Amino acid sequence: EGLDSLGTDRPVLAVRVDTHTAVVNGPGETAVGSGPVLLEDAVERALRLANPPPEDMARALDRARMDAYALGITTVTDFTRSGFTHLSGRVRQGRWDLRLVWHPVHGMLSHLEQLGLATGMGGVLRVGGVKLFADGSVGARTAAFSSPYASGGQGLLSHHPSAMAHLVSRASDLGLQTLVHAIGDRANRMVLDVL
Repeated sequence: EGLDSLGTDRPVLAVRVDTHTAVVNGPGETAVGSGPVLLEDAVERALRLANPPPEDMARALDRARMDAYALGITTVTDFTRSGFTHLSGRVRQGRWDLRLVWHPVHGMLSHLEQLGLATGMGGVLRVGGVKLFADGSVGARTAAFSSPYASGGQGLLSHHPSAMAHLVSRASDLGLQTLVHAIGDRANRMVLDVL
């Protein structure tokens, strides 16, 4: 409702800094198929729809590369599917010389298997570990705790323990390390049990 007051007939997406929650206006609800408040996977879907034009992304990456060098940073890490698409294109074009460690999300396991990619492969662009999510964030009230938030609810586990165990096992079988995001005590307990 607040975003609709901006008077725009185009979709508007406002994403919380941790990317675990977002809000959309009326046209945004139509584009995403849910809303107005988006959590977790719905935010990821909305972000995929809202990708900037390639030329804007290229300018932003060039600026980020120069900023990194100015600060003495020689290696960066990427956890996003869309970011990797743009960055790998820059590497292929010879327009990216900053070392990049890419941590693909678990939804890409089949693709990684088809390509035969494993942790440690690569040069300037190197494969890191597969990123898994056990829960969300405290600010979005989606981190999974054993006690309820003051506002109610105990957060959300992103996977059932058996599904998490399957993902970790599958990644390991493919030669891929796993990196697990776990904030709440209930999520951490699940991850420790799985590992």
